[in-house]
Amino acid sequence: MAGIYFAYPYPPRLLTYANLGGLFVFMLRTYKESPLNTEILIERLKNRELVISNYSLAEHCLQTNGYHRLSAYFHPFKVRRNNKSIFRSQTNFEDIWNLYKFDGELRLLVTDALEKIEITFRTTLSETMSLRYGSHWYLESVHFRKQYVYSELIQKIHEICKRNDELTIKKYYQCYDHPKFPPSWIIFENLSFGICTNIFRNLKKINDKKEICSVFNYHPTAIESWIESLRYTRNLCAHHSRLWNRWFTICPSMQYLFQEPFNKEHTFYAQAIIIERLLKPLLLDMNWKRRLFDLLERYPKIPVYQMGFYEIWKLDRFWDNKTRN
Repeated sequence: MAGIYFAYPYPPRLLTYANLGGLFVFMLRTYKESPLNTEILIERLKNRELVISNYSLAEHCLQTNGYHRLSAYFHPFKVRRNNKSIFRSQTNFEDIWNLYKFDGELRLLVTDALEKIEITFRTTLSETMSLRYGSHWYLESVHFRKQYVYSELIQKIHEICKRNDELTIKKYYQCYDHPKFPPSWIIFENLSFGICTNIFRNLKKINDKKEICSVFNYHPTAIESWIESLRYTRNLCAHHSRLWNRWFTICPSMQYLFQEPFNKEHTFYAQAIIIERLLKPLLLDMNWKRRLFDLLERYPKIPVYQMGFYEIWKLDRFWDNKTRN
């Protein structure tokens, strides 16, 4: 038996084949699992030594959230014994449910912070460029390094204005015929965060970028990396994806903050650092770091080291300032 990569159907996957007297027979791996009802799933968990002390809670959680979704939160509680994956001794379903609830509250906390950062970023981008180059600066390709970015922007704006479902856009066309599109401050309220980050990344003049980034008190190179990372995190939150122990595939560059090696770029810890650094100069009374501290305190059993914090997380230098806010 051996294996090769064979594109069927997509993406390429490893298939096995057998050599039967010179005849190679490919064997496709076929999914054969049948869907299981909640009662059977609970029995499966019990067979893996998970304690179900509140059957109604387990049943409700599985029915409303799904076994597959909750299974991502099983891993911190599992061990291998006799070549079998089981839950650690005395692990209760409520332990898993508390971890799931913690992650949900963490997403809400992060979403709240990202809203403030995103609004500030798009507003500063639009207003800086408008004050320098006029209300319809975005129609001038001269401001962009890559022309395909400019072309994609114009196409997207055309789609937004064609829908004409935003009150401010409707009002513009009721009052004006020219220019073809509304001013920057109206358009940018209707562009996605992803498009805004693409625009910023492809602005031609570094002085324009510096002025935009001055609100955050960091160099454009740092902001470009951080905003791109937070764009990915924002999408995770929007799709209700797991945050607490995720390996963040788009991670921020931390060389602008630490001289010594930093090996936690792919953890939530790095996300928390750049969120706090970006919020701080905005002078918003959010107490975001304090709220994160309080959230961790409310869930003392959460394995926070899997988020990048110290195992004794209250000793982490992230909380160095005395008020933790």
